[in-house]
Amino acid sequence: VSTQSTGFTIIMSCTIKVRLPNGQTVETPPFQKDDPLKVVWTWLTQHEPSNNFLLSVPYPRRIFDEYEINHVTIEKAGLYPKGMLIVQKGIQTDLKQGTAPVISPGVKHIQTASEYLKHKSTKGVLVVVDFSAEWCGPCQAIKPKYEQLAQSNSGVLFLHVDVDKVKDLDDCRDVRSIPTFKFFKDGRLLDSFTSADHLKLGQLVNKYK
Repeated sequence: VSTQSTGFTIIMSCTIKVRLPNGQTVETPPFQKDDPLKVVWTWLTQHEPSNNFLLSVPYPRRIFDEYEINHVTIEKAGLYPKGMLIVQKGIQTDLKQGTAPVISPGVKHIQTASEYLKHKSTKGVLVVVDFSAEWCGPCQAIKPKYEQLAQSNSGVLFLHVDVDKVKDLDDCRDVRSIPTFKFFKDGRLLDSFTSADHLKLGQLVNKYK
């Protein structure tokens, strides 16, 4: 870890040890702790020409999806001031066949219908979906509580769908008001409600997880 003072700004950087699929361990050049994982991904493509690989950390086990690679910082990923990043080839479902899926903490912001269907059908875990929009006041009011639940409930998959941006979802067709929350397990709808009642949201998460 290096610290550099520039006026009133303190810039903190670190190098990251990376274990490649062939077992080799390499060390990255210095990155800032507030840089997104994307900078490490870009650097890694020089060592792994194929983009068909996943990034993960071993303790606690966490696999980063595309959204997290673009938005999670090196510090938030647990790689600052030191840490080990593991590069694994293939797709997530090939890594631990026959075991429970690895759920990364936090809300997954859905970008496409196909991405939604993939996450909704995750086997063996509770999937909570927040259907909302940026212009919706109650949606924004409950957003921090939803994010807190996502951080504090390991093993539960929390999704966010902006109804104005993600089109052609069957699960949106009966959404008449927002925010609407739906609860799925193995792709089957367990419950739903429409309001910004964070207490009810927490109660239903505890009921079905």
